[in-house]
Amino acid sequence: MNSKSKYDLWNSIGSPKYALAPMVDINDLPFRILCRKYGTQLTFTQMYNVKLFAVIPENRKKVLSEINQNLDHPCFIQFAGNDPELMLQSAKYVEKLTPCVDINLGCPQNIARMGHYGSFLLDHPDEVYKLVGYLCNNNLKCGVSCKIRLFPDLSKTFELVQKLEDLGIDVLTVHGRTKEQKSQKCGKCNWDAIKEIKKLVKIPVIANGGLENFDDIDKCLEYTGCDCVMSGEKMIEMPTFFSKKIYDINEIALEYCDIWKKYIPSNQIKKTQMSQIRGHMFKFLYTGCNMYPEYNQKIGKTRNLDEIINIAQEMKDKMKDVKMEDKYGWYMRHRKNEKNLNVDNKEINKNEIDNEKIEQNNINEDDINDEDIEINSLF
Repeated sequence: MNSKSKYDLWNSIGSPKYALAPMVDINDLPFRILCRKYGTQLTFTQMYNVKLFAVIPENRKKVLSEINQNLDHPCFIQFAGNDPELMLQSAKYVEKLTPCVDINLGCPQNIARMGHYGSFLLDHPDEVYKLVGYLCNNNLKCGVSCKIRLFPDLSKTFELVQKLEDLGIDVLTVHGRTKEQKSQKCGKCNWDAIKEIKKLVKIPVIANGGLENFDDIDKCLEYTGCDCVMSGEKMIEMPTFFSKKIYDINEIALEYCDIWKKYIPSNQIKKTQMSQIRGHMFKFLYTGCNMYPEYNQKIGKTRNLDEIINIAQEMKDKMKDVKMEDKYGWYMRHRKNEKNLNVDNKEINKNEIDNEKIEQNNINEDDINDEDIEINSLF
C-alpha cells in the first residue's frame, strides 16, 4: 500500500477537520445531529460492547436504531472488547453503515478495566495486535480505525502506533493523556507526543485532548500537524464548539429536545434514553442549576420529554439577563481557578452539586432494564 492510498478512505469522507469524541451515554443520535449542525464534521458513536452487540439481538437492534447515514455522515461506529471473533461479527453487522469501525483502545474507566478492554488492553500488546490484525484482514466493506491513549513510556506508544499502521488500520486517533489522567487528575494534554506520532505514521491522525477554547482548535491542528482535532468533554457542555461562536446554552438545550421530538416520537423514547436526556440537561444547565439548586431535583424527577422541555424553558426565562458566555461552567468544574459568577447579586453556590448523584438517586427500580442486568453480568 503506497502513501497515497492510505488517505483514500479519509478523502472519501471529505477530509474532516473537526470530530466529536466517542462518549458513553452522551453520543445519542440527536446529540450527534446537534453537534454536526454547529461545525462538527465527523462523529463517533458511543462505545458498544461486542459481548452485547454481537450476541444479543435486542441490544443490536437498539444500537442500529441510532445509526442514520442520511442525518449523520460520516459517523464512525466504535466497539469495545477483546475477543477477535466477536469484534469481527460486530463489524460485519455495520460494515455497510459506516466508513469505519473504530476499536476502543482508549477508555480509562473502571468498566474497561473490569472488562479487559479500552486503554487497559494496551498493557497486553499481543492481544491488541491479534484483535486489530484479525479485523483488518477479513475483507470488511468499511475501514478500521483505533483510538488510543499514551503510555507513560512514550517509546511504547511509538512502537504501538507503527505496529497498528503495519496491521492495516486506516485512521488513528490519539488522546494525548495516559489512562491515569482522567477526571480531576486529567492534567495537561501532551501535544508534543501527538506531534511525534503524526511524524511516525503515514495514515490520517486525529488529535484528541486539550481543547479548552476556540483558539485551541487551530493551535492544535497547526502544532501537531494532525489531519483532524477531536473534542469530548468540551462538546458535552458546548455542542456548538467547532462553530467557534458563543450561543445561548438555554436555546441549545431546547434545540436538543426539539431534535428528539422531530425524529423520535415521545411515546417511543425509552427509559434508558430519558436517562441520557436528563444527563445532557444537567450539563447544559449546570450553571443555572447551581444558581437555582431546586432544578437539580426537578430535572432528576422528570419522566418524559415534555417535562424536560418545560424545565429547560423555565430555566431560559430565569436566566434571560445572564450573558451567554456566563451560562457555561460544567467543563471547568474540575479546574482550580474557576471563578464564581455573580448574577443579580446572587452568588453561584461554591459547593458544587453532584448532578450525576441526583440523577442516580432519582432512578426508580422500574428503570433498571434487561440491558443493565446484561452489562453487569459481563464483568
